[in-house]
Amino acid sequence: MSIPEDLIMRHLNMLLSSSVPGSALHHLHIVSRVAGAVGPLGLSFEQQLETDISAIAPDSPASGERPEEFIARSIRAAGARLVDQGREVLFAGLSEEGWFVERMDALGRRLQREGRLAEHPDVVEATGVYAACRDGRRWRGRRWLTGPKAGQSDDLELLVGRPTRGEGRLFAEPFLLALVGLGGV
Repeated sequence: MSIPEDLIMRHLNMLLSSSVPGSALHHLHIVSRVAGAVGPLGLSFEQQLETDISAIAPDSPASGERPEEFIARSIRAAGARLVDQGREVLFAGLSEEGWFVERMDALGRRLQREGRLAEHPDVVEATGVYAACRDGRRWRGRRWLTGPKAGQSDDLELLVGRPTRGEGRLFAEPFLLALVGLGGV
């Protein structure tokens, strides 16, 4: 059960390129089909697929919950809505904007624990992307929004084999894996 590689790459490229510095938006892309609708050799025809794209603004959740809880709830709600519609998720990807220090030091670790990493003198803003497909393939990548690498992207990395904890470098990874049926939470 898979979807065309070019469709996956289009979504990954959109996820990597849809962020701007300071916007604090995350983007969720889900590709689904009617449950059980399969073409020859287990492939889905593009016309059988439906795409849902959501922007998630974790910096302003209405209920006062932590941003991570808000994002997780948003991902779960999107998946539940699709299940209610009789659809199965074939691909799920999330772009997550955040602050990074490439060479993490003691100050960076302390500021990160305190939720103030943006105050580090060497901090840069970047978009991290993690995506998973029902057939087991996963991808991760990063695009730098500020700092010396601004505008550059790391090469998208294809991950195969059994998913491992933390492979996507995003906290939402288990929720995306669960959406496509690869475990998770």
